[in-house]
Amino acid sequence: MARTGRILGWSRPKAALLTAGVHAVYAYERLGGWRRMVSLRMPERRNALGGPASAAPEFA
Repeated sequence: MARTGRILGWSRPKAALLTAGVHAVYAYERLGGWRRMVSLRMPERRNALGGPASAAPEFA
């Protein structure tokens, strides 16, 4: 991040803020975000659309 800040010509505090933001998002994803994205549960209604299942088209 420091290198990116230098390339963009940002001041040192602005580059430090960018670094802190990236680390904060990473920490959030590690602690709480990932679990939310991968938890699966059964749908409330199994056949919400009703009717028979349609067959998938065949590919040649």
